[in-house]
Amino acid sequence: MKKLYLDTVLFAVAATISTSCKKDVKSDPVITWSNPADIPYGTLLSATQLNAQSNVPGVFVFSPPVGTKLDIGADQDLSAVFTPEDPGSYNTATKTVQINVTVFAPLHDPMQIIHFNDNPVNHNMHITSDGSFYYTCNGGNYTVGAINKYTLEGVFVNSYPMSIDMRSIMYNKTDGSLYVSGFEANTNERNVYKITNLETGSYSKIHSNLYDNYQSGTALSYDCQFIYAFNAGTLKKYKFSDGTLSQTLTGLNYGASTSSTAVVAVDPDYIYTWDSSTKTVYVYDLTGEFIRNVTLTDGNYGYSLSFVDGLLFVAIDAAYGTGTWYGYNIRRIN
Repeated sequence: MKKLYLDTVLFAVAATISTSCKKDVKSDPVITWSNPADIPYGTLLSATQLNAQSNVPGVFVFSPPVGTKLDIGADQDLSAVFTPEDPGSYNTATKTVQINVTVFAPLHDPMQIIHFNDNPVNHNMHITSDGSFYYTCNGGNYTVGAINKYTLEGVFVNSYPMSIDMRSIMYNKTDGSLYVSGFEANTNERNVYKITNLETGSYSKIHSNLYDNYQSGTALSYDCQFIYAFNAGTLKKYKFSDGTLSQTLTGLNYGASTSSTAVVAVDPDYIYTWDSSTKTVYVYDLTGEFIRNVTLTDGNYGYSLSFVDGLLFVAIDAAYGTGTWYGYNIRRIN
């Protein structure tokens, strides 16, 4: 009898222990969430990006949350903490994915969002911005060379004499300076200058005989590490620091006019050339692969093609009178 009683007690204890252990074993929820597609800077996080799912009911808490505007950058963490409705059966779970935030929106059809007049004395050649103002340069005669300054709404601020026959103007965000390329017909030089003092019209030459066509309007890469120069279908990319040739692309489209053969615009992802007579812009990736055509409605001055803060700018030539700049939203967020 004692042995039977002991066996019964041991069986009951074992059963209790077994049941207790089974109650403590919980499952891990299966969280499904992939790296979201790239978003342009300025896009607020939404359910499009924060779309994690679980195989059991529960609640997600995201970090950063919906409505957050992320900084520009690659591989930024998005995290989710999942709390199940049945905590007795399922564990809390976490998952992290990465998202890239790009500088500009995807390339889209152009929409004209700004236009303003420019009085350059001769020809309004090119435009850039430091993020607070627009700056345009004139060309045609170095004795009346000037850089004009406008608000981002196109309101004239000031004009600064600059004794260079300019073809392009570029803003270098790494040193906060303006740079211009010059037309040197008398010496047949192809130079790039740094504007050392806008108020006094001071400048210094940083590159001599850099590009092939002395009419070329150069463009600065978005990271300010390279200068691009175009000449009748051939695009050359030079290191900004020392002017050494880094890349050559051939076979790019352009227009028949002299000015269309010598101008290029660039952004972080694309190269733009154009035929000013038909207002057709040719878009290439940075390897020279053709992407698409873009047709503009206004502006036909070949030298004027510029990319500024998500906008593609072209102009009507002032021709010693008043010119007009047209800015087309082609990659800006808003």
